[in-house]
Amino acid sequence: MTMKKTVSLILVALLIFAMLPLSVSAANESEPNENYQKATAISVNTNVYGALSNDTDEDWYKFTLNEKGSVQISFKHEDAGTENTRWEMYLYSSDGTTHIDGGNGFWSVPGNKDVTTGEIGLDAGTYYIRIKHWNSSWVVSSTYTIRASFSASAKYETEINNTPETADEIGNNVYVYGSISSKGDEDWFKFTLEEKGYVSIWFAHPKADTTNTRWEVYLYRADAATGVDGGKSYWSINGNENVQTAEIGVDAGTYYVKVKAWNDSWVVDSTYTLDVYFTASEEYESEQNNTYQNADALSLYSDMKGSISTANDVDWYKLTVPQSGKLRLSFTHPIGIESNPRWTIYIYRNDAYSKVKEWNVSETLNLNNEAIDISAGTYFIKVKAWNDSWVVDTTYTITATLDHTCDGEWKTVDIATCEGNGKQEKYCDVCKKFIAEKEIPATDHSVSEWNVVTHPDCDTVGLKTGVCTTCFATVEKEIPTTEHNHNAVVTPPNCTEKGYTTYTCKCGDTYVSDYVKENGHTEGDWVTVKEPEVGVLGKREMRCTECNELLGEEDIDALEPAYLLGDVNKNGAIEKYDYIAVKRAVMGTLELDETQQKAADVNGKDGFEKYDYILIMRHVMGTFTIG
Repeated sequence: MTMKKTVSLILVALLIFAMLPLSVSAANESEPNENYQKATAISVNTNVYGALSNDTDEDWYKFTLNEKGSVQISFKHEDAGTENTRWEMYLYSSDGTTHIDGGNGFWSVPGNKDVTTGEIGLDAGTYYIRIKHWNSSWVVSSTYTIRASFSASAKYETEINNTPETADEIGNNVYVYGSISSKGDEDWFKFTLEEKGYVSIWFAHPKADTTNTRWEVYLYRADAATGVDGGKSYWSINGNENVQTAEIGVDAGTYYVKVKAWNDSWVVDSTYTLDVYFTASEEYESEQNNTYQNADALSLYSDMKGSISTANDVDWYKLTVPQSGKLRLSFTHPIGIESNPRWTIYIYRNDAYSKVKEWNVSETLNLNNEAIDISAGTYFIKVKAWNDSWVVDTTYTITATLDHTCDGEWKTVDIATCEGNGKQEKYCDVCKKFIAEKEIPATDHSVSEWNVVTHPDCDTVGLKTGVCTTCFATVEKEIPTTEHNHNAVVTPPNCTEKGYTTYTCKCGDTYVSDYVKENGHTEGDWVTVKEPEVGVLGKREMRCTECNELLGEEDIDALEPAYLLGDVNKNGAIEKYDYIAVKRAVMGTLELDETQQKAADVNGKDGFEKYDYILIMRHVMGTFTIG
């Protein structure tokens, strides 16, 4: 790098920084940076200033993205007053050699015009920008400003996607952004359908002030070469309109969408939006059905939808008529405002050559139940645009019916099993209309050998298992409870209560029966239960010899008191106090109780008297002995 260039760059940089607001983020190139190995590292969304100082000078920059998104590179410079190309700007992938569009394209920057690229979808990674002279003999010494503006987005195409092998995979009904950013750039997208249905492609973009075709959109099959309609047709997208294609019937499989500029030298740098709408449907034609050999089967009484989506597209259908009768054909579509015929419908015999009938259908009319007398057999129906160059991008519906009396055979739809009922249904053989249904009774499991898991008893069911010899399922079955096993306990009768037998099972079940009449009481002997005492009555009783119940009781006379004749004072001896007591009693000065009175009656003449105390006195004196 020359001293002159260094001084110039420093002065220019100082001048620019002095003019910029403090909030603007900026940086300078760092020489030497003439190849990608020496590239100046820059940040996205940051202005970078540089200049080419001699005829061989190149400036390289590298930036790193941490996530997927879109990058838009702007190149600004002072107006040189000429339209001649002065700079070339390139964008490379991480190897520093592969152009991001997959080719060798670059952006030409005129001396009198700034250039901003379209939004370029990139994955996370490192990328390189290369700035060089358009002509090595033409030295452009003015300072330029470049800026790589980045917006994170998971919905942006990812360069390089210029081939089917590098196509971006997109989901159904999920939009994606893209742009044709350089010469020869193509954008390829890949999507996969798990079932039959129809797709419609939506392509939108900012309006451009031109009616010239700016984009071409192609829809290919899995080989990425055969158009879905069997040809190489595409949709032309003008700069002043958006386009949604007709509904296109497709089978399950992989498909590719290619977007390119109408002219390879025409860079369409505005961002577009691409969306593939998919709807699963068994009632839609499946491309390619452009020949009778590939005809879609059309069932009686079933609607089939289709569209003539590209130039020279033809839709063929194969129809089987099971019996002779009056065939009725309907062909309906949204009603438009033009009156010229737009579709032609043919019906051929099985050879696909012998024409039976032809109809022209205008945009303002529908074909409703057009009747044809027809024999049983196979027929082909062909639908095409009235003019092969006229693309009829409106969805139509075609329906064939046959006048008939509904009848059909019973068909088993659910087989009766060991555990469930089956079912038979009857549908019309012609229109497939439901007629009736009936139940098939379930069969029972067939088990040849049972294994007892739980034995039953009188209050709990048992359980046994086995393997069904028909369906091999493990079958469980209850074993009924057993009879009660009662234990008899006899309660014999007694004197007053009946006898009976109590029957009790171990489960708790119980009952009473076998009653026996009571026995009655049996009299026993009289038994003294209380001995009489002197002056106190005794008691005796008689009880039942069986139950000991009291049957009778009576008193025993009290005992007479025990006394010593002559011992009036009851001290166990006969003495003078005794006859004194008797004398006083006779005189009335002492009262004797009954026992004393008996002891005082010494002479035994029913009562004491004076002779009694004389005898007691004599006994004390030793002249008489009592008793």
